[in-house]
Amino acid sequence: MTFLGATRYPGPDDLLITEATVDVYDDGTYVGQLTPRSELYTRTQQPMTIPDARSTIAEDFYVIMVNWEPTSADQATFRIYLNPLINWVWAGGFVFFFGTLIAGWPDAKADRMLVKRPRTAVVPTD
Repeated sequence: MTFLGATRYPGPDDLLITEATVDVYDDGTYVGQLTPRSELYTRTQQPMTIPDARSTIAEDFYVIMVNWEPTSADQATFRIYLNPLINWVWAGGFVFFFGTLIAGWPDAKADRMLVKRPRTAVVPTD
C-alpha cells in the first residue's frame, strides 16, 4: 500500500472532511485505489472515521485513516484489516438457507396410512 496524500475540504452542515488516497498492491501488482476518510462535525467536535474496502472472493481488505495532521501532509497513520475468506461465510449461509428450505419442503404426494378406529371398551355391570 502506498500513501499518495490527503486533502481536507468542507462538507455540508459544518462538516470538515479529510480524505486520504492510497494505492493498493498485491505482490507488486497494482489492484486499485482506496480513499478512506475522516469526518469532523465542527459544531459538536465529533469525529467519525469512514473506511474504504476492497472485496474479492478470497479476502476483504479494509483501510481506516487513524491520524493525519495538515502540518505533515506527507504522513498519515492507517489501521489495516485483512479478513481472508469472509465471502465464503456468506456462501455458507446461502447453502444453509437453501438446504433448510429443501429439507423442509413437503413431499409431492402425501403418504396414506390406515388408522384403526378406537373401540369402545366393554365394562361389565354387576
